[in-house]
Amino acid sequence: MDDERQYFKKRKITNKIDPTQRRQNRWERSKREAFMDDERQYFKKRKITNKIDPTQRRQNRWERSKRMQDVKRQESLSKNRNLHRGFRQLEQNIYLLLENLTSKEVNLQLEAAIEFRKILSKETKIDAPFLRDLVNLGVIPQFVSFLADHRDPLLQFESSWVLTNIVAYSSENIDTIVNAGALPRFIRLLGSPSNVVREQAAWALGNLSGESAKHRDMVLASGALPSLIELCNVDQQGPITMIRYATWAISNLCRGRPQPNFESVKLALPTLAQLLQHTDEQVLIDACWALTYLSDGPTYRIEAVVNTNIGGRLVSLLKEDVATIITPALRVVGNIVSGDDACTERMIEHDVLTVLLNLTKHARINIRREACWAISNIAAGPVRHIQLIVNSGIIPRLFQIMNEPHTEVSKEALFAIVNILINGYRDHLDLLVDAGVVTLLLDTIMLPYVNDPRRVVLALEGIESLINAPEGNHIKHFAEADAIARIIECQHHPWPDIARRATTLHLHLIAHLPEAFKDQTSKT
Repeated sequence: MDDERQYFKKRKITNKIDPTQRRQNRWERSKREAFMDDERQYFKKRKITNKIDPTQRRQNRWERSKRMQDVKRQESLSKNRNLHRGFRQLEQNIYLLLENLTSKEVNLQLEAAIEFRKILSKETKIDAPFLRDLVNLGVIPQFVSFLADHRDPLLQFESSWVLTNIVAYSSENIDTIVNAGALPRFIRLLGSPSNVVREQAAWALGNLSGESAKHRDMVLASGALPSLIELCNVDQQGPITMIRYATWAISNLCRGRPQPNFESVKLALPTLAQLLQHTDEQVLIDACWALTYLSDGPTYRIEAVVNTNIGGRLVSLLKEDVATIITPALRVVGNIVSGDDACTERMIEHDVLTVLLNLTKHARINIRREACWAISNIAAGPVRHIQLIVNSGIIPRLFQIMNEPHTEVSKEALFAIVNILINGYRDHLDLLVDAGVVTLLLDTIMLPYVNDPRRVVLALEGIESLINAPEGNHIKHFAEADAIARIIECQHHPWPDIARRATTLHLHLIAHLPEAFKDQTSKT
């Protein structure tokens, strides 16, 4: 705490204004006062009578609006002039800052680092040529060398901040920072006795990892992950911001295409499972996103995530009223149920189907779509999973979604329905037929969906599953719904695969139509 109090004392720089700036400020104040005098005089002159015709009133409003726009434009120009004047003044003083930066005195180095950090702060708008010229002066190697200077943690902190902002402003300088030896020094700073230094080092590593897969792999190869995991120990007495930045950095190390080597990142799984129990919203969000990246892929990745026993906690997070938490948690659940039957059952035993049914009614479209996607993955499993879907009351909701205008959501609902048709038993198929699935599938293959070929293919697969079902006589339902005419129309679809499927279905329907409908079909 003494170090941090001293840090804030040293950061408090006085606001010195040069004489030229002071004269400029006086001139601007005088202009504003003169304008206000004119404005007051204008209203004095206007106050003669209240009888103003509507045309004059509109003209007056237009004039007032025009004057206000002029004032705002002048203020904006004045700010830009001051900004450019500040940059010109900075360019004049830049060599003095460089001299202090390369000084042997720590105090002068710290003052110069603070000034550079202010220049590169997010509140200041700087252009790319200015930043390029600044980097070309050789400041990056100097700041990287300060990261290893243990004489003053504040100098390490300010240098980390400067390098972090350089990365945030431009990716062109990342290789320069890495080649100067910044990575191992940032990692060593994660073990600094100063909280603010550790926090800033985690922030810098998160920025580097999030830039590209190449830089992410470089950070992983440098051994940053174990140190970041240590920072996420929720039992330590550090500030919450440090845990947030460390969790965010771990999430960036797990994301990206191509995916990182799973053996390099799976050691974060126990810590991420622990972070899911945290009460901070931002920590929960980043921990969930990290788990979405780790559970995306083959079964061995999904099994590793499931074995951390996070199923119950994920389901409880889906019940939260925070969309930014629900979105990544739902993605993890969807990834898990896309694995083998054992992984899916680990989620089903936590009553995930009831929660998914509620999420199909969520206000956000993306959450409804992801919930339907998860249901469709469960429906692709064995009959016992389909029976659980039926028992949960999801089927009627899927048909409701098919009548809603959001095509992204209804497409996922269609996947779920077709998966049930393909994998279900006769009772399940009869249930869908009674709910109107024949009409739904025939409507789907019609021309309004010609621009969504995948939806048409799904519908044709569903029709084919019903026709070829070993039990039940569903062909008569297609005959009654005038399926032949619709499938003939679908034979002219521009996608060859769709046209071929439609032709096959047409022939199959003709061959298996009941006798009562054959005369009607031949006339058609």
